[in-house]
Amino acid sequence: MAEWKKMLDPLLVWLPSTGTALVCLLVLLVLHRVFEKRALATSGRRFSIQLLMALLTLTGAVLVVLTLPVGDAMRGQILSLMGIVISAAIALSSATLVGN
Repeated sequence: MAEWKKMLDPLLVWLPSTGTALVCLLVLLVLHRVFEKRALATSGRRFSIQLLMALLTLTGAVLVVLTLPVGDAMRGQILSLMGIVISAAIALSSATLVGN
């Protein structure tokens, strides 16, 4: 019995972040299906639906990072990296938008 506990303890550490990732994925899939059915009736709202899904995906990614079993310094570095990547994506896409 002690051997099973030794094998399961490292897996149990990752359970909260794995559960959070699965719940976020399930919510995103359900909302995508709901919005997809609604979008057939109202095709002019596609941009707002895409923006909402992007924000929900970003929120889910932040929640998963916050539940990772790592130290506070590492968590802060991961969140900083996410912020830099998002800022770069916005900066590059806005330059393309202004150029057009």
